[in-house]
Amino acid sequence: MATFATPQDMLVADNTGGECDTGSASVPSVQRLIGLDTVKVHQKSSSFSGNKYTVLSGGDVLLSLKEDGHAFTFLSKAKSRRFRMDGLDNMGRRVLVLHRPAVLLCSDSKLMLYMDGNLVSIIHEEITFMKAVFLIQDANGSTVLRVKGGYSPYNFQLQTPCKREIGKIQKQFGGFWRGVFTCLSDYVISFPMDLDVRFKMAAVAACILIDYTYHDG
Repeated sequence: MATFATPQDMLVADNTGGECDTGSASVPSVQRLIGLDTVKVHQKSSSFSGNKYTVLSGGDVLLSLKEDGHAFTFLSKAKSRRFRMDGLDNMGRRVLVLHRPAVLLCSDSKLMLYMDGNLVSIIHEEITFMKAVFLIQDANGSTVLRVKGGYSPYNFQLQTPCKREIGKIQKQFGGFWRGVFTCLSDYVISFPMDLDVRFKMAAVAACILIDYTYHDG
């Protein structure tokens, strides 16, 4: 049975010291993320080079992520394939690592977020009959946030464990022709400004998992 973190653990975040004072927390892109309540995620996919993601704020690049692997790997279905991504800042410094094991069963779909070699968060899909639900947990397995979908895979609510909405993950519709002729997607993520920066990163990771699960053919 899942355990839950309190809202105080999640929202009244110590982003300047304590547990959050890791090497990654001193990187400018992470420092800037501390003061943000909205970021944009731009995705570009290729059958030969995998998925690439850029995390932006006001047009400025905060992080770039690229799927590791080879052409044979990228030909397998995104919904179930394993991957690793390094998140790099503009100076080429590694800020985070995302690792997803191969998905053998629906209940196995999860994504792990590491910062400075330490497990920070696990995002996994909860099995439901109707609307999609993803749980964002801390390294101890306590649920910190929920991501709940609607009747379409384009709009997701970012919720507290008590199911109170505090943000969104939304896929922007770029038009029919863009969807047909390009392999590009854009997402907008909103969250409380005082959310622990580690779980702002985890919300970005959840967005990437949503993209693999629902939008990457």
